[in-house]
Amino acid sequence: GAAAEAEPMKEEGEDEDEDEDEDEDEGEKAPEIPVLRGTLAVKKSVSGTEHLVYSGKWAFSAEKFSAGETSKFSLSGDAPDSKTLPPKSAEFRGHFMMKSETAEDGKEKVKEKKVKIKFTKLESGKYSAKGEGTNKFGEFDLAGTFNPEDGKMSCTKVYRKVEDSDEEDSEDGMDDELDADELADLQADAQDTLGITLDVAKLKEEKKKAPRKRSL
Repeated sequence: GAAAEAEPMKEEGEDEDEDEDEDEDEGEKAPEIPVLRGTLAVKKSVSGTEHLVYSGKWAFSAEKFSAGETSKFSLSGDAPDSKTLPPKSAEFRGHFMMKSETAEDGKEKVKEKKVKIKFTKLESGKYSAKGEGTNKFGEFDLAGTFNPEDGKMSCTKVYRKVEDSDEEDSEDGMDDELDADELADLQADAQDTLGITLDVAKLKEEKKKAPRKRSL
């Protein structure tokens, strides 16, 4: 009986250790996911034109938002035909402010364009908001909810991995150069074995010069 009782305890202990390891891994891998919280409303510009505006505050994570580490954002698009919000879809352009040590006033304005958002009604009466857009950091996806009762809309912003990492881009660039060099080496080897290295080089030069001579 005692042995039988001891075994489950061991298993539980092992499970706990595994969970802890998983949490640690997730903590290392999971990047911060920016959150946007604001309102979606039709507003009139100074000229009197109506626009659909999604504006409010954003932070690098929900925790930082709660801690008050926020900056402003504003996205504007054409006003929908219907006065009831949200429309089925909308396209915005705008900007968000970001704290910057290099900027004069400590804040940098980052422009965003082609921010397309689709709205789908949920059983709760709220709407799911799913979209995408681009800025200087790359392409991103938006996902969140809009509450038509109070006009509040909150979203998370996740940057797509391929475009948003400068490191990956530079590595890719290096790979491309290496591939080109490797191909050149392979071609050179082939030419050496065939004994036509010089001929090929001459042919290339003649081909470059020939069209110019003929056109004259």
